[in-house]
Order: sequence, then C-alpha cells, then structure tokens
Amino acid sequence: MTNVTATLADERSANRASDGLSRISRLKGGGYLTSTASVVLLAAPALKSALESSFMLACLIAGMLASIAGMLLRWRSHQLEQKENGD
Repeated sequence: MTNVTATLADERSANRASDGLSRISRLKGGGYLTSTASVVLLAAPALKSALESSFMLACLIAGMLASIAGMLLRWRSHQLEQKENGD
C-alpha cells in the first residue's frame, strides 16, 4: 500500500507541475498578444502622417511587422524550451 500511495502522490505532484507550466505558457502567450495589440494601437495615430510619405508608411509597416515577428519568435522559443524540458 505504501508504494501505491507514493505513486499516487508522485502523479499528483507531476500533474500540478504540468498545470503550472501550461499556465505560465498561457500567460506568456497572452502577454505577447497584448504586446501585438499595443503595436497596432500605437501605430494607428502615426498612420495619418505616414500616409503623406510612402517612405514613412513603409517604415511604419516594417517596424510593426518586425516587432510582431520578434514577439512570435520569443513565443516560439518558449514553446521549444518547454518541449526540450519535457513539459
């Protein structure tokens, strides 16, 4: 009976750890989505003046895309790190 109790306790502990890690992953994903939304919201006021110059518009779009791509890369690296750790 002692081995069964220990095994159940180990399984419960592992389940709690995996729940915590998935919660961390969800929080990180939510943070990256929030950052992406803020990039779009901050670009909205700049769009009016950027439309006056094609160079400024290209810079604004390139900056937005680079920022969002950076967040996607960080999120993807977090996923790969979790997978390497077996979580």
